[in-house]
Amino acid sequence: MTNDGATVTPGETADLRAQTEAAVREADAALFLIDGRAGLTPLDEEVARWLRGSATPVVLAVNKAEGRQGEAGLMEAYALGLGDPFRQAACDGGFVHAFPALRALAGHQDDL
Repeated sequence: MTNDGATVTPGETADLRAQTEAAVREADAALFLIDGRAGLTPLDEEVARWLRGSATPVVLAVNKAEGRQGEAGLMEAYALGLGDPFRQAACDGGFVHAFPALRALAGHQDDL
């Protein structure tokens, strides 16, 4: 698990990006979580761009995907080019929908 950079200072961004890219390269699979209510951000688009270029399989999840605003964010997520996004909401059990897909990509199908 690695931080997405949302809580770092501008001076820490390059180090964090290098750490994140190294973690994705070493991972069996990556979970990319975006905020459905916020809509797509330039950072979401940038991260999606380099995730698409990596060899690591990616599961895209849209958090806060309930309600009209969340539904709009879920639809926008398709533009990232990372496949069908999983809807995530605390009221729906959190990561219950994306977790099996992530485990399967990581090679743990027998544990599903």
